Amino acid sequence: AWKEFDLVGHQICLGTTKLSIIKKTVRCDGISVDALDPDNILDIPSLMSKHYPTYGPYFGVYAVVDYPGTMAIGDTLVTLD
Repeated sequence: AWKEFDLVGHQICLGTTKLSIIKKTVRCDGISVDALDPDNILDIPSLMSKHYPTYGPYFGVYAVVDYPGTMAIGDTLVTLD
């Protein structure tokens, strides 16, 4: 789990697309609201920080497209640097 965090600061290639992974994504508080019961608030980012302190409230990474291309199911992700 959370292997994508190891890619921060690196460039990757997926299919013919090249991406730079620039930083971790912090989840917004909206993830804590139950759409069927808005009074039931479960603070997911805080729970993530509490139970997984190494990873904090992060749920992914941001990437910048350096070279547009195509990606397909089954393509292998390659780290370029």
